[in-house]
Amino acid sequence: MKKYTFQNTLVSKKQLKQILSWTFTNYGSVQGSFLADELKYLGFKYSTKAGISISIEDLRIPPIKNVMLENSTNNILKTEKTCLKGDITEVERFQKVIDTWNVTSETLKDEVVSYFRNYDPLNSVYMMAFSGARGNLSQVRQLVGMRGLMSDPNGEIMDLPIKQNFREGLTITDYLMSGYGARKGIVDTALKTANSGYLTRRLIDVAQDIIIREKDCLTNRSILFVNIEKDGTILRSLYDRILGRILNKTIYSPLDNKILVEKETCITPTIIKLLKQYEIKKILVRSPLTCELNRSVCQKCYGWNLANENLVDLGEAIGIIAGQSIGEPGTQLTMRTFHTGGIFTAGSNQQIISSVDGVLEFSEFLKPLEFRTKLGDNVLKTENSGSLIITLTNKEQLKIEIPAQTLLFSKNGDEIKKGTLLGQVVETNKQTKTETKNVLSQLSGELVLDKLKNENSSTKLAWILSGKLLSVPQNSYLNIQENYKLLKQNSLSRIKLINKNAGTVRILKDKLDVTKDIIQILSPTTQFSSGEIKKLINYGNETAYTFTLNKETNFLFTNTHIKKNKLIALNHNEVFGKLITNKYDTNTGGTPYLLNNNSLTALTTSVLWVPEETHIINRDSSILKVEDSEFVTENYEIVSNIFSTIPGIIHIVEKNNILQEINIKPGFLYKVKNYENFNEKLFYPGEVIFDNLEIPQLSSSEIVNTRTGPEILIRPVYLYKVPKVKTNTKLLKNNFVIKNIFQFKNTIVSNIKHKERIKINHGLKLFEQHLDFNFFDGLTNFKNTNLEIILKLNTKNELNFLTSEKLSLDDYIPNELRTTNLDISLIVQNNQFINSSTLLGYLELKNEESYNLLKLKTRTEKNTKKLLCIRDKDCLSIPKDNFKSTLVNNNFINDPENLLHTGKILTINKNNVLIQKGRPYFFPKGDELFCQNGDLIELNQNIGKLSFEKEITGDIVQGLPRVEQILEARKLKITDKDKEKEKTYKPKTWICPKTFKFFKLDHSLTGEENINLHALLHLYFIHYNDNREILYEAAYRSIKKVQGVILNLIQSVYQSQGVTISDKHLEVIIKQMTTKVKVAHEGDTPLLANELVDLQQMKYINESIQTDKKKPAFYRPVLLGITRASLNTDSFISAASFQETTRVLTKAAIEGKVDWLRGLKENVIIGRLIPAGTGFNSYGELSDTNVKLVTNINSNLDTLKQVLKTNN
Repeated sequence: MKKYTFQNTLVSKKQLKQILSWTFTNYGSVQGSFLADELKYLGFKYSTKAGISISIEDLRIPPIKNVMLENSTNNILKTEKTCLKGDITEVERFQKVIDTWNVTSETLKDEVVSYFRNYDPLNSVYMMAFSGARGNLSQVRQLVGMRGLMSDPNGEIMDLPIKQNFREGLTITDYLMSGYGARKGIVDTALKTANSGYLTRRLIDVAQDIIIREKDCLTNRSILFVNIEKDGTILRSLYDRILGRILNKTIYSPLDNKILVEKETCITPTIIKLLKQYEIKKILVRSPLTCELNRSVCQKCYGWNLANENLVDLGEAIGIIAGQSIGEPGTQLTMRTFHTGGIFTAGSNQQIISSVDGVLEFSEFLKPLEFRTKLGDNVLKTENSGSLIITLTNKEQLKIEIPAQTLLFSKNGDEIKKGTLLGQVVETNKQTKTETKNVLSQLSGELVLDKLKNENSSTKLAWILSGKLLSVPQNSYLNIQENYKLLKQNSLSRIKLINKNAGTVRILKDKLDVTKDIIQILSPTTQFSSGEIKKLINYGNETAYTFTLNKETNFLFTNTHIKKNKLIALNHNEVFGKLITNKYDTNTGGTPYLLNNNSLTALTTSVLWVPEETHIINRDSSILKVEDSEFVTENYEIVSNIFSTIPGIIHIVEKNNILQEINIKPGFLYKVKNYENFNEKLFYPGEVIFDNLEIPQLSSSEIVNTRTGPEILIRPVYLYKVPKVKTNTKLLKNNFVIKNIFQFKNTIVSNIKHKERIKINHGLKLFEQHLDFNFFDGLTNFKNTNLEIILKLNTKNELNFLTSEKLSLDDYIPNELRTTNLDISLIVQNNQFINSSTLLGYLELKNEESYNLLKLKTRTEKNTKKLLCIRDKDCLSIPKDNFKSTLVNNNFINDPENLLHTGKILTINKNNVLIQKGRPYFFPKGDELFCQNGDLIELNQNIGKLSFEKEITGDIVQGLPRVEQILEARKLKITDKDKEKEKTYKPKTWICPKTFKFFKLDHSLTGEENINLHALLHLYFIHYNDNREILYEAAYRSIKKVQGVILNLIQSVYQSQGVTISDKHLEVIIKQMTTKVKVAHEGDTPLLANELVDLQQMKYINESIQTDKKKPAFYRPVLLGITRASLNTDSFISAASFQETTRVLTKAAIEGKVDWLRGLKENVIIGRLIPAGTGFNSYGELSDTNVKLVTNINSNLDTLKQVLKTNN
C-alpha cells in the first residue's frame, strides 16, 4: 500500500470516517468497501467478546459534585444579597444566577469526562458516548452530572436549576420542571417533521428533471468565490466551498506570475493546499448557475459527484440528490430538541487570562470606555483594537493584542497575578434583541430617592420604605392620628351625609351591595292651578293631555307617559308644553328671509317666506315624467309614485345622467324683452308690471332659462309676523314657582336661518311657542345635581309637582374604593319628614387589623386621599450596641450581613435605634423610573422599567420556516417599525459599482432579515438597464446577483445549526427558481404579454426575430418560489401530479400542450424507463445518429435528390 503509515492509537468514530475516506480517495471504491467490511467484522467480533452493557453501577458520579454545588449556592446567595442591597437590578441578578449555574453545569461536565478518563477509561457509558457509537456528552451529563437549567412554557430560562441527575433521581419539583422542556420537544417533533417532509417533497418536485445530459456546455461565464466575512470574522471560507469544482480561469502565482493551476482543472484537496500556501483570495469556477444548457446541467459545470470524488457521470439525477440533501437535515434537526430534553446550553466567551505576574498598562491607542455588563459589573469596554502591556519585575514586557469590543476587568496601572482574568472578547456575530422588564414593588409604602447617589450620576437608587397604604374619599375627615393605638373595626375616616331640601325620607336598599343604597327625599306637592287639563282622544297609540289657559291659548304636554295617579320623572331639558296653533305652518319647503338684522332676535318682527317644493331623487334620469321649466298642477305625477303637492314650474337638478332633485316653484312664467331689469325684485299687491299685469299678492321675480330662452318667474311670497313672548304673569293666572327650584318660562323657538333653503316636500312650523323649566341660580347645571322633578296627575285632572333629592352612596365613593371595608350608619328612619341641611348619617371606613400607628402621611389625588400608616410592624428597633454607624448613608442603613437591618432611621434614643424597614431598587443609566420622590406605592405596583439585551438562540424550529420563506420567495409583511425605519433613510437610487450595495430606492434593504428578494431583483434589473446593458445581459446579471443572495441566506440558516450542505445542491434548486422571465411587451413575437418563458428560450426567440429585422419582445426577470416553479414546468403530467391537478390539466387541455417526457416523474407516471442512469444512453445514441445523419445529408446532397426523384 502506498502512502501508508502505521498507527497505534485509539480509533474513534471520527478517525474511522477519516480512514475510510482516505481509502476511497486513494484506492477506489472496491478497496474502500473491502476495508469497510473488514472493519465491520472486526467491530462485531470484539463487541461480542467484550459483552458491553450498561448497568446502574456504570453511572459514576464525580465526588467533587457536592462541593461545586455548595460553592454555586453560596455565590447565588451573595448575588441575592447584592440585589437586595440595591447594587444590581433584578435583571442583572437573574442573569448572574443563570450564568453561575451554567458555568457550574459546564464545569461539572468537564469533571465527569476527566473522572471517566482518569479513573474508569473502560466504563461502558464513557466508551459508548465518546467512541460515537451511541449517545452524546449532553446525555452523559444528565445521567451522572446535573440536568442543569430548564426552560419554562414560554421558552424563558428558569433561574432554578435541576441539581440532581438521573442516577440520583429527580424530586417532584425537578420532575415538573423537566416536563415543560420535554413536552415542548415532543410537540415540536410531531409538528415540524411534517413541515420538513413537505419541504423535501417540494424540493424534489421542482428539480426532478435536472439530469447531467452533456459533457460540456462550453460556457465562458463563471462564479467568483471569495471568503464570506462579517465584522472581520470569516463566516464561510473560500477553501471549504471549492472542493470538486472545475476552474474556469487559470490561477497565477501572486509572487512570480507563474501558472499555479490550469483552466478546466478539477479542484482537489492537493490543489486547495497549494492555493492556501499562496493565499489566493479570489477564484473563478464553473457552477450549475452558469451552465448554459436549457433543462439540464453539464458535467463540467457540476463538478465532482461528492459520493465518489470523481467527475459526475452522465445521466446522474442531480436534481433528486439536491432536493434530498437540502430536505434531510430539516428532519434530522427537528429531532435535536427532543434528544436533549429541552435543557439549556450556552457557549462561553473567549477569555484573556494573564500568564505572568506584573503591572498592567494600556497602549496609547487603546480607547476604553466605562461599560456595565449584563451581570451588573462596571468594567471597561474597548472601542478599537489595541494591546495590553504587562511589565514584569525584571522590566521585561509582555504584549497581548486584543480586538475591538473587548471587556477589560482590570484598570490601567493595576498589579496583577498569574491566572488573573484580564478581559473577555465579546461575540459580535450573535443576534440580540432589546427587551424590557417591569420592576414591581415588593412592599407597599413611600418611595424615596437616595440623593447622594444621584448628584453626579444618571443612575438612580429608589428606596421603598414599608407602610400600610389606605385610600379614603377626598371629602372625608380622619378619625386617627400619630402615636395612636388602633383596634380592629375602629373607624379610620368618616363622611357626613346631608340633604339640601326638606321632605320625606325613603331608604331604597340593595340586598347585595351596600354602596348601591339610595336615600330619597320627596318634597311636599305643589298644585299647578293655572289651566284646565283635558285628555286628547284619537291621538294614535300614545296618551296625550292638553292644558287650556284661555280660549286662544292651548298647550300640548310633550311627555306622553303621563297617567293618572302615577309619579313621572321629567327630563331636565324636556319641553313642558307646546302651544297648539297653525298660524305659522307652511305647505312645503322654501327659503326664509328674516327682516331686521337677519336673525331671530327681539328686534325681528317679520319673516318673508318664498315657498318651494323639493324632492330628493338620486336615481337614473330615465324615470322622469316631466320636463325642465314645465308647469305642473297639484297631485301631478312627476316621477313614478311621486306626486306634486303644489302647482308650479319644474326645475330639474341633474349630474352625470343621475337625477338628483326636482324643485317645484309656485308661480307663472312671462316672456319679456328687458328681462334683466326684473331679476330678484319684490312686488307689492296692486302694483302693475309688464304694462298690463297687476300683482294680486306680495310676490318676487327671478330669471328662469327655458327652451325658448330666458323668462321671468313671478312667485308668491308670504309674510309671517313673529309672535311676541308673553310674560309668565300674563300667560299664567298666577306665576307658578316651586321654592328655590324652578318656575316656568315662555319662549319662542325656530330653526330657520336667513336665506337658508329648506329642501322638503311637506309642511313645517316656522315658529313654536314652548313652556320650559327655568331653574334658579345654582341649579343651572341641573344634570350634576341629585334633584329630579316629578309630575303627578290626580283623579280630578289636577297636576301636582314635587321634587326628589337622591343621595346615592356611589356618588360619595370613588370607583377604586368600592371594594374597601365600608360601613354605613343612618340616624334617620323611613317616611320621616326632615328639614333642609339635616344630618342623615355617616359613611365610615373600618380598620381591618389591630396595630400601633407610629406615623401618618397623607397625599391627595384625583378623587381620593391616600394615607400611609407606618405601623409598629413596619419598623425595627435595634439595640444601640449592635448599631453600625459606618453603614449609615444619608439616614439610610444598608447592612449586607444582616438584610433585616435595612431601611431609614426614624429616631435614635439612648438605648435603641428605630428603623423603618425598606428595600432599595437600583436603576442604571438609560432605565426608566415611573414614580417621583415622595410617591406612595402599593404592593406589586409597577415602579419602573429595565431594558436589557437578550440573545436570540437559533433553533431549527425557527430555521425551517425561514428556509421555506426564502425558497418560496415570499414577500415579507412590512411592520410599522420597518415603515418608521424607512422614513429615516435618505432616498438614493444607485448601486455602488464595487460592492453592489444598494442605497434606498422605494425599499429598505438594510438587514438581511428584511430583504424583499423580488424588490432586489427589480432594483438590480433597473440598475443594469439604466447602464444601457443589452436586455439579455441586464436580466442575466440581475438574476446572478439575486441567486448569490438567496444562496447565502439559506446557508446562514443551516450553518447556524452546524449543518454543512454543499453549495452545488442549493445552486441546482436556485437555478430552477430563477430561469423564467415575464414578457412585458411581445413585439413581433408570437408570445403573449405576462407570459412566463425561459430566459435562454427568450434569447433564442429574440435573436431569430431580429434576423428578420422585426421588433423583439421586451421582458423582465421574475423570481418564482419552488411551488410556483413546479407548477410552471414544461411537463403538465409532472405539475398535475404535484398540486392543483384539475387546474393544471384543464389549462393544458385548453392550450393543447404537449409533454415531451423529459423529466423522471412524467416517465414514471406513464410507466416508461426514466431518462437517467442506464436509461440515459438511448438519448446519447439517438443524438449521435442524428449528427451522423445530418453530416451524410450535407455531404451527399446530390445523391439524396436523385433518390428522392426515383422514389417519387
